[in-house]
Amino acid sequence: MSPNTSEFAKSGDINYRENAIAFSPNAGSRKPFYDRAFGKLGKGSLRGSIFSLCASAIGSGVLSLPYVLGLNGWVLGLVFIIVGGFSAAWSLFMIAESAIKARVKNYSQLANKVGGKGLELFLQINILIYMWGSCISYQIIISKLLGKFLLKCGLGDAMFFDSWQYRAIQGAPTAVLILLPLSLIKDMSGFRHISVISIFALIYTGLVLFIELPGYIDKNYASAHIVAAWFDWNFFTGASITFFAYTCQVQLLPIYSELVNPNEKRIKKVISRSVIVDLVFYISIALAGYFSTYDKTPKIVLDRDALDGGRDYALMIAQFSIVLVLFVAVPVNYNPFRNQIFYMFFKKDSFSFKENLACTVTFLGITCTIAIAYPDVSSVLGILGGLNATAIQFLVPMLCSVKVSGQPYTSPMNLFKIAFFGILTLIGYTNVCTTIYRMVTGTDVIGR
Repeated sequence: MSPNTSEFAKSGDINYRENAIAFSPNAGSRKPFYDRAFGKLGKGSLRGSIFSLCASAIGSGVLSLPYVLGLNGWVLGLVFIIVGGFSAAWSLFMIAESAIKARVKNYSQLANKVGGKGLELFLQINILIYMWGSCISYQIIISKLLGKFLLKCGLGDAMFFDSWQYRAIQGAPTAVLILLPLSLIKDMSGFRHISVISIFALIYTGLVLFIELPGYIDKNYASAHIVAAWFDWNFFTGASITFFAYTCQVQLLPIYSELVNPNEKRIKKVISRSVIVDLVFYISIALAGYFSTYDKTPKIVLDRDALDGGRDYALMIAQFSIVLVLFVAVPVNYNPFRNQIFYMFFKKDSFSFKENLACTVTFLGITCTIAIAYPDVSSVLGILGGLNATAIQFLVPMLCSVKVSGQPYTSPMNLFKIAFFGILTLIGYTNVCTTIYRMVTGTDVIGR
């Protein structure tokens, strides 16, 4: 073993290779700040990995954060966003540290290493259901946002854009021409350039919300009912919406394994910076969206009416830009789903182009059909997402971290992990119960 290889092993390289210099061409040198900040986004680069992890977390959930502030109070809503960011970063750190100690580069392999086949199967089932449901919900939201955009362009009436014919005309070509080519990308690093577009789309959306904020304040402030915090059964709904907006744990290890010079310090830098980027976006959009419409904030912030009652072209562009974000979110979430399918059913970590094509076409065909036929399935998927995302984001990482820590379960740090993530898990499962209650009773808000 060469000195360089030994250094990789000591620093926590889960992607062990014999030739460290070939694997890390820039090892031993440090680029100038300009090159590191604005240079080319190479495969496995630090910035490319940050953008990929950001794109994994950022999806449609960010558009509901202003609604959380309206539902739970703006102060409590901000607390949710901050706690969500902290818990997401800690969860990702635990996965990275556990993978390094266990010497594995797959989330399922990590679960198997620390908890046996039972924990591995539990995680795999949760990943498959969650990713499946997420991709269906993304396609439903894409269809709805495009419908609203086209409606404001005067290209049809509201009845048509609510019909299955529109969803078929829009959904099938979108799946074939856009989602299929993107979903065929094997490596998470392949999204490093596309994910930059999604980040700029969110920047534009945030700018639109902030620029239009003064006008909305003038219009709505006098009649607004501003509450700092609501503590009732809706607490669980708001908390879960916020916490699950950070879910990207499944994508972490594929990104880590593709990182140039992968070590614990670099992957923690990727995690911390990506979560900070998410946090800035989430707080900005949540505040700008809520303080525009206050207690009348819609579930999707871009559903709000224009100030003058006509067309808000800036907001229409924002709607279209968010569609671009979701175009990226579908393949980014499908990537770990496909990996799990091949690993779980065929015991393979790699696959040929034909196998990739067959799996991807089948997946998109089924999810697109469900999105066309059952556009109201999002509420049911929310329940599945709550159950499964809780396990993926909180429960399994906590169990892995406690197991590989080398300390007894009763040690202060392990007890704190169990208590903290146990509470978050309980919040997620309780939200499933309250969501079922709201569906049965036909109410959006409980007890108000």
